[in-house]
Amino acid sequence: MGALLLAIPAAAADPLEPEVFRLDAVFVSVFRTPDEALSERARAIERGLVDKLQERHLVVPLERVAGFDDYSAETYLLACPQDRWDGCAYVIGDRGRADWAVSGVVTREVETGLMVQTSIIDVKGSRTVVQFAVTVPDDDQESYAEAVASFIDRLSAGERTPESAEVDPALEAQKRRLEKEAIAQGLAALEEELGALDISEEGFDLDAPRLTDADLQRYRDRDSVTPWESLGMTAAQYKRMRNRGMDVQSFRARLKGRQGKVLVRGSLMAGGGPNQVNTDLRWAIDASNGQVVRTEVFQEVVGGWSFGAMGEAGLGVLPWLDVSVFATTEVGSIRWVLHPETVQDPRVPDEPVVQPVGAVAVGGRATVALFPDLEVHPTVGGGVALWFGPGLFRVVDPASVPQANFPDPAQVLVVHAGPGVELEASKEISLFARLELGVPIAGSGLVRETSGDASLQYPGTPLGSSGVGVRGAAGIQVAFGPLWGKADDRRRPGYTGAP
Repeated sequence: MGALLLAIPAAAADPLEPEVFRLDAVFVSVFRTPDEALSERARAIERGLVDKLQERHLVVPLERVAGFDDYSAETYLLACPQDRWDGCAYVIGDRGRADWAVSGVVTREVETGLMVQTSIIDVKGSRTVVQFAVTVPDDDQESYAEAVASFIDRLSAGERTPESAEVDPALEAQKRRLEKEAIAQGLAALEEELGALDISEEGFDLDAPRLTDADLQRYRDRDSVTPWESLGMTAAQYKRMRNRGMDVQSFRARLKGRQGKVLVRGSLMAGGGPNQVNTDLRWAIDASNGQVVRTEVFQEVVGGWSFGAMGEAGLGVLPWLDVSVFATTEVGSIRWVLHPETVQDPRVPDEPVVQPVGAVAVGGRATVALFPDLEVHPTVGGGVALWFGPGLFRVVDPASVPQANFPDPAQVLVVHAGPGVELEASKEISLFARLELGVPIAGSGLVRETSGDASLQYPGTPLGSSGVGVRGAAGIQVAFGPLWGKADDRRRPGYTGAP
């Protein structure tokens, strides 16, 4: 949200009438202090401010703010790290649907009272309007409460532009100027009422506090049962949940990952592997009688490049694991040689012919998706596919070569494995990419057949390629379900554990 949008009349510098009751809701956070000896005096200043604000504002009581799944709003505030007190006040103010929040910290004791650092927070704008430190005398705490309440009166007297309204740059600039004037007038009134102010910040964005590893360690040292243990999470998961500003219900839903979901994937792929069939047919003819006296045929599957598409359907069996079946159609190649020799006058064979040709594969795989609660998470997958390569009859008419029998089309069992990544675009749709190593492990990799007693002057030699290669794939994944493990209806926002 943008800054406060105020329209201050010319008479705004005059004190506002305190008896005017305003509908803006205000949350007063627990006034804190690093010195536990000053805690009760800090809470007394807090109570005085609440009493004064209640005369002309809707004050949101802390006990009326909806708690979290396993702890109350007050517990959240009291557990907040010292350097994030303002951020925690913003979180609870937002949870209590307040328009404004006031956070106070007693920094030290002075001769006449206490030094109080006060932050006035625009909750809907997610920012602190101003932060200042001032002395609050022990014998005149009412003046502090009256001055802070009047300052909030000035801010709440402004007009807010509806969120759906179109932004007029000129109007926005005017309202920002009026806002600054209102803040300046309010600070002047505060200084006149309370004395010199030490202004720390004016108008800075405010984010919910982020947990650090040090915070997690403090939980371990302080609590017999840590917050993440009570929620059935790991410390790392709890940290990610808090730092992403997610509620427990939503985060638990993300932790379920792909469990129980039907996953349909489509992708394009390209790369190397056992994608080429090398076929060689040679025969020798005796010119004296026209008889075929020698035939040599071999076929092998070798490494080559291909591109194609894959369709896949799977089921999530665990939050981080799914199993699937798939089919691919791809364009590979076939390399072939047809060489007839005359025994009395052999000739040098022609160069091999290489032609693109289609192939298919079917198989199954498993995918492990690490950190399922993250929008972008790494994956590791692997599977086995049976590759059906092209036969020579796809490019040569068998009737044109009666001297030799064509070998059957090649079939190879290939293992694929490698890393990947998934990007969650929405609750149902994800984008993914993979990089996999393919290794042929069985099948008709090399088939060889010879007949006759004579020999060829120019026999064929297999290429002997292993067929190992790497290919990449990228595509889209659509999730349906889950078929089981649906969210517990009792885990709704604000659920306190009651039936």
